[in-house]
Amino acid sequence: MYKYNQSEFESMMDELMHDFKKGCGKSEAELDVAYKILNPSPVGGFVDSLVKMDKDYSTNLWEIKRKQIKSFIPECDGYQLDDIVAYCRAKFFKEEVDRIIYDNSIAEECDVCVYADGTILSPEWPYLCAKVYVSIKWIDENKTTYTRIFPSAVGFMSYKTKGSMEDDLKQKENMSTMEMREHLKISRAEFSRRYNIPIRTLENWESGKSKCPDYVRQLLERAVLEDCEK
Repeated sequence: MYKYNQSEFESMMDELMHDFKKGCGKSEAELDVAYKILNPSPVGGFVDSLVKMDKDYSTNLWEIKRKQIKSFIPECDGYQLDDIVAYCRAKFFKEEVDRIIYDNSIAEECDVCVYADGTILSPEWPYLCAKVYVSIKWIDENKTTYTRIFPSAVGFMSYKTKGSMEDDLKQKENMSTMEMREHLKISRAEFSRRYNIPIRTLENWESGKSKCPDYVRQLLERAVLEDCEK
């Protein structure tokens, strides 16, 4: 995990927003429309069941969101859509960090920092959502809270984690192929190349059109966990 202060993180999001806006070539007005589609009700504190639901249905949900965006921004190819979604994510990260810190801390009484995993600096960032946490430590009480910011297909949200952020990042077992990709922080195309699985097969597994055989999933999971340890 990378550690940033609020100013450093927000500056990084500004740079990403600039790059993604340039990549998609869309106006502020068009990007605002896309942002409202992806984030229609900017409210923190959604329940965990929504986050779990995203693991099973995110592929279909993202497709619905993309079709909605294309209905308002018709001259938009797949690469531009990726940049639009990535721009909106960066904007939400920036605004939500500011909101969480403003609502939950007092400058003189708290140590505040932002943690983000390696995906935040990865070229695959438009395809995989980085894990970002706001840590607020009350100096006198020696008490720390963690809030995860989670812009996903289910909705752009944030939620407080129980314990510490490390509990949320523990190595998992019985992972789906989508969770394996998230664990490795690679795209579907890279996962397909690395483990020699047809990309259409992966798409069918992750969309629920077909099921990955248990023995294949177990072999893949073993290979993924070994790769993570290298």
